[in-house]
Amino acid sequence: MLPYTVLLRTVPILVILTMLSAATRLSHVYLLAYFRQTSHDCNFCIIPATLFISAVCAFWKFYVGTVIQNPLGVKLSGKLYYLFI
Repeated sequence: MLPYTVLLRTVPILVILTMLSAATRLSHVYLLAYFRQTSHDCNFCIIPATLFISAVCAFWKFYVGTVIQNPLGVKLSGKLYYLFI
């Protein structure tokens, strides 16, 4: 069994940490509820925009970037042929 002095020091710390944890949880839930619509609107616009930008960059790098860097290699018409197969 633990000595009484250890309990006198430990219990108040545990109570304080428990209350801080509960307050943090409640504030986090309220902040999520408050900013829900704003974050939903941002995600609704940002995720498709970044996917579109990534697709354009990948298309540019694969079909146009290699022709500019290596004009003696695979030609753009050959790559466009494989695009439609």
